[in-house]
Amino acid sequence: MFFSVLFPPSNKGNIVNLSITRPEPTMLYPFSRQYPFDEVGTQIVQALEERNWEIPGIIVEFRAYGSGEALYRYITKISGKDFTLEFGRAQGVHRHDNNIAAISRVAYPKRDISVYEDESGPTFAEYIGDNWEADREQFLRYGRKFDSKDDMYVSFRATPRHNTRRSPNLAERNGGFRRYKTDDVYNDATVWLIENVLRVIEAQPTVQPDYSRFNVADIPLPSNLSPLYTFGGYGDAVRIRQGQTDRTELYGRDRYALKPSYRWVTLSSHDEENPITEAAYDGYVWCAFGEVTSESTFEEMDIPGYPRWNEKFIYRVTLNRANNVYVGDQGAFEQRQNELFASAKAAGRDRLTDAEMNEMYVARGHMFVPITEYDGSFTNPVVLVGRELGFDEVELVSTAKKGWEKKAWEELG
Repeated sequence: MFFSVLFPPSNKGNIVNLSITRPEPTMLYPFSRQYPFDEVGTQIVQALEERNWEIPGIIVEFRAYGSGEALYRYITKISGKDFTLEFGRAQGVHRHDNNIAAISRVAYPKRDISVYEDESGPTFAEYIGDNWEADREQFLRYGRKFDSKDDMYVSFRATPRHNTRRSPNLAERNGGFRRYKTDDVYNDATVWLIENVLRVIEAQPTVQPDYSRFNVADIPLPSNLSPLYTFGGYGDAVRIRQGQTDRTELYGRDRYALKPSYRWVTLSSHDEENPITEAAYDGYVWCAFGEVTSESTFEEMDIPGYPRWNEKFIYRVTLNRANNVYVGDQGAFEQRQNELFASAKAAGRDRLTDAEMNEMYVARGHMFVPITEYDGSFTNPVVLVGRELGFDEVELVSTAKKGWEKKAWEELG
């Protein structure tokens, strides 16, 4: 019996599809004291919240992560003209999940420091160019990654530890002679943040925080939306059936039906002249237009461009909102692929170059629109859901008609 523990006989066939109020992410705050500037990082975040995160000249960016009903929100970046603070370092566990709200990077005039929870590193770079005003924005944004020229910055490595957790010194890479004491680098950053960020924030009047900024209204779906289906694996089937029967038997982080996986375009895809929209680089639940029934076979169903591997369970998808839902055209990818292969064959080649592969993904990346703007003109459309699907948005309809999948289907009832 495949699911005898998760699905007792008394519950089989008693599936109730009820939508629930979607949980708000829990706000996480930096509390680590691993590095000297951690405390001022906490004070900066608290001071910003007391002023509704709105300070002239300072930009505050938030990020949410997690799954199911175990959702978290934290400040991922605070930036101004002369500094960037990034957060993302683990500082313990919250409800079985990593709490990643601690400072991970400090960049301020001519210095860039990245730190890690395991004390590896730090990664440290110092600007040595001759035009700071011209290079300021890029250095503060990207640090040591913004330019590969040797005369723009020098990077440092941690020297070997001797019976200490933290490396005591930082030495210039590539045989250079510059050296710093690690704690001096940390303390310099701490003092700079106190004097140039914390004091600036504290000089502004406090106000009552408005948490409604995090509320996102549901976007209505197009009224003429066709039926959708997608694929899932064995583990998805187990979780969905349990969630639709009694969600309390699942951990909070498992209280979802399906979540995004494959990206629409690869991270390496790029178009210098006409940049691809950033959302195209995200992962999605890939869906196809079409109706499915219990008689539908896995072998006859297809999602254009989707590598389904062992995902042999078929789900009907009934979206309840258009938030983070897009439509892409796999046909653009296939058309450019055929053109490039024809050209390569004519040139006596049997494979494509990396640049040609990029062209295929660029073609796909540009054929990508919110579902509310889709006009039905794509030749091979794919519906891309960039959020978790709830238990009320999916229905297990069919699976492969042979092997263990058939046995599992019979067990589900």
